[in-house]
Amino acid sequence: LILAFIAILAQKPDVLIGLKGSKALLVGNTIGGVIAMAMYSILVVAPSFSFLLILFALVLMLFAKNLFSDSPLAPLFAMALSTVIILIANSSLSDATTASESFYTRILQIACACTYIVLTTLATTPWLSKIRNMSSTNKALKHLD
Repeated sequence: LILAFIAILAQKPDVLIGLKGSKALLVGNTIGGVIAMAMYSILVVAPSFSFLLILFALVLMLFAKNLFSDSPLAPLFAMALSTVIILIANSSLSDATTASESFYTRILQIACACTYIVLTTLATTPWLSKIRNMSSTNKALKHLD
């Protein structure tokens, strides 16, 4: 999972974009995780498939309202929705302790991936700028010949 998040975040090697993407990924997954833990707690009280469907329908309507709005936070709700689906599906196959464990593990993995991307971007930015400067200098010299 960490490598998948690193691949997502590493598409643009820029520190500012990496920081913004990391923050958005953490916030979206935290929102989804909190909602998934609340849903799981409610489902433990009333473990019924029909109740699961009704609860998912209500949560999906809430997310759909925010997803299809003109709010700048709409992409966060897309991430949160995928987190809710993954965590509920994962935790419904096991006991109550793994519901919160899955959430905390996921947040920890995302934080590790975000930290890795930001640190590697900071470390490689000077080298990338030198390589870009060298290639533009070589192009300029070729035009002179």
